[in-house]
Amino acid sequence: MAFDIGAVQNVRLNPVQELKLAKPAVDLYVGQILKSVVVGALKDDQVTIQINGQNINAKTAHHFAPGEVLDVKVLQIGEETILQVLSDKAPPSPIQTALAQNLPRQAPATALLATLNTLAEHPNLPANIKEQINSILASLPTISQLPKQIMQAVNQSGLFLEANLLTAAHTPAAVPPAVLTADLKAQYLNLLNTLAQQGITPPSKPMATTGYEMVENDSLPLPGAVPQPHHRMEPKSLQSMADMPVEKLLSVLSEHTEHALARINTSQYSHLMKTPDQPYSLMLDLPVRTPDGQEAIPLLINEEHQNNLMPPRFSISFALSLNDLGDLQGTVTLHQNTIDIHINADKPATLDILQDHHDEFSKLVNDLGLNLGAFGLHLGLEDNKIDGSRFSLLDLKV
Repeated sequence: MAFDIGAVQNVRLNPVQELKLAKPAVDLYVGQILKSVVVGALKDDQVTIQINGQNINAKTAHHFAPGEVLDVKVLQIGEETILQVLSDKAPPSPIQTALAQNLPRQAPATALLATLNTLAEHPNLPANIKEQINSILASLPTISQLPKQIMQAVNQSGLFLEANLLTAAHTPAAVPPAVLTADLKAQYLNLLNTLAQQGITPPSKPMATTGYEMVENDSLPLPGAVPQPHHRMEPKSLQSMADMPVEKLLSVLSEHTEHALARINTSQYSHLMKTPDQPYSLMLDLPVRTPDGQEAIPLLINEEHQNNLMPPRFSISFALSLNDLGDLQGTVTLHQNTIDIHINADKPATLDILQDHHDEFSKLVNDLGLNLGAFGLHLGLEDNKIDGSRFSLLDLKV
């Protein structure tokens, strides 16, 4: 079946996703199902679609990606033929809806940590807010403590607050109060509540940019993401923030706290969307204290299945941005008593330094009663592998 394009005078895709054709030179009947393909976008409100090999321009209030296949159903024939765009997508679940709300608002805790550090010594800060800021900073593990305290740090990262609250409600002795007090999500919520009591709330517009510099290649906590280094705020931005009136600083603090909280929520919802048959995977930001200040280290914990006869392997991937060594990505994989280490760096000199310390890495692993297996050094950082085709649900472009 072919359309006579000369007879198609106007095709419009309205907000309820209908195609309107003026006197098509073909015989159609109500209820007939046709297929169309989105060829490309002409401008914001117009796309080109293809039906039976013929290209037709269509006005639209919706976003359709090039290559997207649309099933259309004939609703009405006559002077004006109306084709309805059918959708085979199930309505979004509550978790999908929550993810769609949080994803545009989330951001790494990098800016929040810089804001907390700036405010910690501010002379005009309200006492209750200053106390909460110091409590958050003091609860962060140091980089030297992290290897021995990583399980505790992950447990208090905010991802398990609700689970710990549920456990505490049934078995109070199983979750000491200090665990809930130190939980980052709980602390962020308490800080936002304190600020709200003083009339300071985050902006309603997603991702306002007051005092915040977006990371260009972010480690979105979504399937396929690869940890990317979080870069600190530039000194000029920090100085600009320090020069703000305290009221403005508290507004920035509220915004950055809400971004970090949405980041935790996004990680939780993304994890909950996994099916039981999928390997375990968890992505999070782990704030730590370093000699140069606070850092948010992105971590990815993965379970890797080889086959049914072999036990699964677990790996931890991370990313760092260091003053002297540049940007780094690392993956440590544990399989029985063997550890494989792979490191990506953006500077060739960094790889040379790491290679020179191969024997020290081997000795460190041996001291733990393990063996060093692969020791791979790679130039260039690994990019994200997020599948953006599923984002039509979220109405986002990546």
